[in-house]
Amino acid sequence: YQTRHCVRPGITGLAQISQGCDANISDVVRKVALDLTYIESASFAQDISILFLTIPYVTQEVFEAISRRFF
Repeated sequence: YQTRHCVRPGITGLAQISQGCDANISDVVRKVALDLTYIESASFAQDISILFLTIPYVTQEVFEAISRRFF
């Protein structure tokens, strides 16, 4: 966790788009590993890629929330 705190947080991330909500401890371990992978290979191109991959992820989450509410 200490290495993760050396990086400024953003609005999205590799771990967030690669995996949904944490269901167990192994999910948390995987997200930490993804965060560390991002830190080691951070680049502007990777940030743009993550940003574009966030759009369908958020859209799907919103649609599912609306579906659960109204259908």
